[in-house]
Amino acid sequence: MVEKIARDERLFTYLRECPPTTTVVIGDARLSLSKAADQSYDLLVLDAFSSDVIPTHLLTREALQLYLKKIASDGVLVAHISNRYMDLAPVLSRLAQNLGLVAYIQNDFDITPNDSAEGKSASRWIMLAHREKDVEHFLANQRWQRLEGGNAVELWTDDFTDLLKVIHWH
Repeated sequence: MVEKIARDERLFTYLRECPPTTTVVIGDARLSLSKAADQSYDLLVLDAFSSDVIPTHLLTREALQLYLKKIASDGVLVAHISNRYMDLAPVLSRLAQNLGLVAYIQNDFDITPNDSAEGKSASRWIMLAHREKDVEHFLANQRWQRLEGGNAVELWTDDFTDLLKVIHWH
């Protein structure tokens, strides 16, 4: 149903305008991605964390190792981590530190009334790559800041996650 809605040109234009063609794979992201050819993506975007149910299996060391295997050697992994209930930045910072990745964060919180009227909401993004040179062209945008704090939480693995440490307790 989600793909059908996404392809409805009365509602969305992204798939139509995304050259040359767009293949949609239905299924669990991690399991489906494991079947893709290694180094077949230049950019991989994770966008599954905005609800109150976090698919923690997509934010483990093993998951990131899979993503890194699937992106090109100079590829970039970007995660949309906006969430009202949890701060996932420390999780990705710890993973980046463990895997020897460069990591940057962009907090896009300055939303004008006009932005809001057009449907834009505040967002947080994390960008990960093997090397600094892989993200240089992104860093021209001053909103990207180095992600620090890799020891703020324990390393998430397929055998361990701790949502209590990332909940906003306000």
